[in-house]
Amino acid sequence: RRRAARHPRRPHPWAAAEAMGAHERALVLLLFSAASTGLIYVSSVYSQALKDTLDLSQDDIETISLSCYLGGLFGFLPGRVSDVMGARKTIVFGGGAQGLLLFVFWLVAKKLVVVPAPLPLLCVLTFLQYLSSGCTVAAVFSALSRLYGENRGVVVGMGKAYVGMVGAIVTQIYHGIVPSASDGAAVDFILVTGVASLALCWIPALLLD
Repeated sequence: RRRAARHPRRPHPWAAAEAMGAHERALVLLLFSAASTGLIYVSSVYSQALKDTLDLSQDDIETISLSCYLGGLFGFLPGRVSDVMGARKTIVFGGGAQGLLLFVFWLVAKKLVVVPAPLPLLCVLTFLQYLSSGCTVAAVFSALSRLYGENRGVVVGMGKAYVGMVGAIVTQIYHGIVPSASDGAAVDFILVTGVASLALCWIPALLLD
């Protein structure tokens, strides 16, 4: 008796994900978390709206931007936090802090919280945002270095380039979708970045082994 020809089994929809190695899976999750740090470089989207809503000058906007980069002088602090707390907890902390700070920044920019002199507060918030994103960066790239050993230079270099592109990509997508946004919509983009920071850090952290 002839045997009926067997039909090849269809691959399970999640077969690719299941077949993905532990290192590759961790790489994808860690890069998702790293994407949150690129969101601090999208201030060009709402800088004009800040000038209009809070009556700031161009010098004020540049001062706010400068306070972000001053955080780099304290870059050792996020690294120390990562060493003490570990990668997963540091990613959760960094994403949560960044999201909270962006939420407060949005409240001030939206004038839902009235501050007599908003410039100093916005500078402090921006400074702390840089440090919180630094926690995520430290955790992500230290974890990648441990995972990939001798190949860590290539992986970390690619990750750094990826983070740098995130801000530019998000900015272009926003302007493509909302080419002539009002000041209110531009300010609301700050809230969007805050929520995205939380999601990009907390969801991958839950899935990391």
